[in-house]
Amino acid sequence: MAFKLVEWINGVTKLNKATMDTFQNNIKSEMNLISNNIDAIMEILESNNVYSAQETKVGTWKDGKTIYRKVVSSTLGSSANTEKTVYTDSNIDNIVDLKAIIRTVSGNQTPIPNSIVSIYSKAGSITVNHTNSTFNSIPIDVILEYTKVNE
Repeated sequence: MAFKLVEWINGVTKLNKATMDTFQNNIKSEMNLISNNIDAIMEILESNNVYSAQETKVGTWKDGKTIYRKVVSSTLGSSANTEKTVYTDSNIDNIVDLKAIIRTVSGNQTPIPNSIVSIYSKAGSITVNHTNSTFNSIPIDVILEYTKVNE
């Protein structure tokens, strides 16, 4: 909304009730627009910080498709050098980001991938593998960001 310019006569503003009401209404209107924009920005920022088992919209990929995030909780395989599928979804198109965290028996949290545990996507499935029996069946949280096939 464009502001109505105030008329100046010899450096003095003609102030009357109508001029002041217009000025106040213009300010209110602009403040409402700013407030709505701040609310929209906050909604976007808050959605980008959600890590949930529920699918959450978190952005837009370079091809214009919506990026979704989901956290999948599982365990590593029960023996070393054995692939384990921890999640499958045939509607996944592109993996935008794929990472995980394991919690060792001693309570340490370790980011994945690393030299012992690998994670990768294969035909709509998320697969993990580990090379050390110390990691057999320990919990893993997979953070998956992706686009969908039919969007």
